[in-house]
Amino acid sequence: MRWCLCPSLRRSTATNLNEKGVLIGEIQRLLGHSDYQQTLAYIDIRPERRAEMFTLAF
Repeated sequence: MRWCLCPSLRRSTATNLNEKGVLIGEIQRLLGHSDYQQTLAYIDIRPERRAEMFTLAF
């Protein structure tokens, strides 16, 4: 089933999932994006969350 959501709902859903710790790849799959950069454009990442994500990645 393909999701049909308005952009603001997609953005808030992606942001909320990211803040709850869901991996970018999972959010990408849920939104149906082929490229993670497209998914990142939908996520509003707070500066402290960005630092946390960077620490977890390395």
